[in-house]
Amino acid sequence: MLRENRLLTSAKKLQLDEIKGGNLRVKASSNSRPFPAPEKFWQVQDQSNWEWSRWCPFAISFLPYLAVHCFIFNAGDLFVSDHAMPYVATIYSLFACSRLFTPWLVFVSIVQGTFIFAVSQIFRKRLIVWVSSIPLLYVVMHNTLDFYHDPFLVLAFVSYTLLSYISFNLEAVDGNLRPEDDTVWKKYSRMLFYTFYLPYVISLVVLYPDFERQIRERTTRQRRWLRVIFFCARILVYWVAVELMLHLFYFEAMLNDPEFAYQMPKNEFLTASMAFGKRLLNHSLFRSDTVSLKHGLFSELSIR
Repeated sequence: MLRENRLLTSAKKLQLDEIKGGNLRVKASSNSRPFPAPEKFWQVQDQSNWEWSRWCPFAISFLPYLAVHCFIFNAGDLFVSDHAMPYVATIYSLFACSRLFTPWLVFVSIVQGTFIFAVSQIFRKRLIVWVSSIPLLYVVMHNTLDFYHDPFLVLAFVSYTLLSYISFNLEAVDGNLRPEDDTVWKKYSRMLFYTFYLPYVISLVVLYPDFERQIRERTTRQRRWLRVIFFCARILVYWVAVELMLHLFYFEAMLNDPEFAYQMPKNEFLTASMAFGKRLLNHSLFRSDTVSLKHGLFSELSIR
């Protein structure tokens, strides 16, 4: 442990010396602060991690829409019938997605889903569902900028909703839908309700049978508020931990600057590599655990 701390301290000192000297081309920002603290405590934030630097502000902008979704899903039964509630939730989710991801990407996603749904209803073969989705996924992944100038929104929204369309239509082909969904319109509207269910629209891949099971359990499960608070606290801890790492360490900036890495002495490069590996592992664990915590949190909040 002592040796590891020395390695981290050495790497940190190396980073700060190089940044102050202007040798390291680091994409950084001095405006981001995870929480209030004295100015001298903060260094500039490493924004070389494209995924986190885009995901973090997006997640914050997502929170108000999730709060409204929770209110609609829990209090909507007082104003509309159980039959109308999925339609109300779907309309709101489409509106929220249009604001978060742009109306154009919502339209692209619906076109994808409609195509897969139509093909599965005509041929009713699992293989056809997969075959019909592969060209769509290939086009989105390899021509991302043709759909929208922000690749993060395309990859985070269009690809995730495509997975939901596949899951629903595989179950439809196998005849595993609800008995009451006995018309084409009911099946199609249920697919949209499932795909655009706001807490699961990105980051989480919830299979359609699991989704329906959770919806059924809303009326029988009892909400555990202590568990909700615990989930929120853990997400906050992980979020702050990642932000602190990006403010206090610059391993990813070093990795993304090959010229700087090639100029480093071997002993310093080894020190930085070990520290970066530890940071990357922790970052991956934080992201995966935060996603699972989000799943559990909204499972609790969706209970009546």
